[in-house]
Amino acid sequence: MPPHNMMNDTSHNNEFTDALSVLNANGWAEAAPLFLSLWARAPINMRYGLMAGVALLKTGRVDDGVAQLSYLSEQNPIIRIAQYGGDEIPLPLKTASRDADDAIRNAFTRVQENAIKSIGVTRAGRIATALWPQTHSGPKQYPDNPMGPKPYVFYAPDLPPIPVFDNNDAPWTQALAAQTNTIRDEFLALMEDSDSGAPYVPAQSQLGEDWQKLRGQKTWNAVHLYKDGRAQSEAARCPKTLAVLSSVPTVMHNDGPMEVFFSVLAPDTTIPPHFGLANCRVTVHLPLLIPDNCAIRVADITHSWLKGEPFIFDDSFDHSAWNGSKTDQRVVLIFEAWRPDMTEGEIAAVEASYAARDMLLKERSNRLRALWPR
Repeated sequence: MPPHNMMNDTSHNNEFTDALSVLNANGWAEAAPLFLSLWARAPINMRYGLMAGVALLKTGRVDDGVAQLSYLSEQNPIIRIAQYGGDEIPLPLKTASRDADDAIRNAFTRVQENAIKSIGVTRAGRIATALWPQTHSGPKQYPDNPMGPKPYVFYAPDLPPIPVFDNNDAPWTQALAAQTNTIRDEFLALMEDSDSGAPYVPAQSQLGEDWQKLRGQKTWNAVHLYKDGRAQSEAARCPKTLAVLSSVPTVMHNDGPMEVFFSVLAPDTTIPPHFGLANCRVTVHLPLLIPDNCAIRVADITHSWLKGEPFIFDDSFDHSAWNGSKTDQRVVLIFEAWRPDMTEGEIAAVEASYAARDMLLKERSNRLRALWPR
């Protein structure tokens, strides 16, 4: 569904005005069928989708309403942020937006609470208070430090804020480092195919103007072996690399490592400052090809990569990287691993949280198939 501005689409405008009048005069019981009918005929209109979703909430179909509203809000955040708009947004839409936001947050927060209960609060340890900032019904509890951590997907506030971890805390880095040349050789063989990889920042990315030089460009090229837990075509050509990683506590998803890729940064290229997704896991860099004047900054720590020396950091802190070479590419192998300071119970709690959320989204898909008007 393409994003639409809530106020610009005026199809069926008279009917929408009439439905608002019925809502004001007689309440949701009589107005709900009108909004649902409008949305069925114009499903790309976000006004109708918002009011239809809230109509489901108000008439007892809460799960259906949350499914519709949470999906639509992922297509266009206006569903949840219209409540903060100015006079150009009618009061009923602002009220509906607030109701939609509350319902989404309450539903997703209950899922997280139940996931922790399934593990047990004691075993979950510091993950017991974890939350999903975008859909949590309470405060995000981010620290005052502007550098972070500020993960925007999953946040465990009780984990200590550690921007960079020592390799001595992760004994598996020794075996990884010992295979640097083997991994580098598999990468070089891959790159004999000039089409390998894809822009790490998609062309359709909504990131700001400072990302313009990277958007849809191979100036930051990612050659994925695994993505979203699924093996990519290049994985078959890197068996030795994946064999090395089999002994590393990588974050798993869909029965595979969450993400494994060769990150290729072109000469004279900078990755702008940004925050990562979660503070319960770490990003690991194995430097393979490192020209002069290349470095990464995590919070207030600047680190120059050294070939074969793993670098472990929490990417939920503000971080940036650059290749200041004028002629040579910078190449590092990147993957996600569990924080070295987390217990088995805490890891299990994070896995349960993600699994519960995945199940909610699958159930949402089933509901949407029944609800979707076209």
